[in-house]
Amino acid sequence: MRLWIVSDSAAESPGLSRRILIVFCLFLFAIGIEELIYFFAFAASFSLLAAVLTGLSIVKLRPEMKA
Repeated sequence: MRLWIVSDSAAESPGLSRRILIVFCLFLFAIGIEELIYFFAFAASFSLLAAVLTGLSIVKLRPEMKA
């Protein structure tokens, strides 16, 4: 649900969306590590996959390099 809200504002303010996604990615990564520590490998795999995919969306929101 939160990612839908961020995607709605991405066209208007990509900087704000990128900052929200960075926090969300770090949170997902932390949850994935915690799940690995407590031996929830199946849940950890989904959390870490979501963190990686959120990280890819952060990279796609990065502004274009001007030559």
